[in-house]
Amino acid sequence: SLAQKKCNLQFSVYEFKGDETSEQFPVSDSIVKMVNIKTKKSLKIVSNNGLAEFKGVPEGDYEISFSKPGFQTTLNKYGVYCGLV
Repeated sequence: SLAQKKCNLQFSVYEFKGDETSEQFPVSDSIVKMVNIKTKKSLKIVSNNGLAEFKGVPEGDYEISFSKPGFQTTLNKYGVYCGLV
C-alpha cells in the first residue's frame, strides 16, 4: 500500500480590533489543536507571535481549534491534503 502523505501546516492567529477589515494583531500563546476525525489522534502547539507550525501532519480530515483565556474559542473542520497548492 502507498505510504500516507504527510505535510507541514502553518497557521496565523490574529485578533481583529473592530471588524475583519480593521487592523490585525498577532496572538501569542494561543493553543492550536488538531484532532484527526478518523483516528482521534491529536496534535497541539502554542502559537508564537501569531504563528503556529505543525510538521509531518498526516493527510485526513481534522477538527482544528484555536483557544486562549479571554478569547472566544473557534472550532472548524478542515481537510488536509498534501501537495495541493
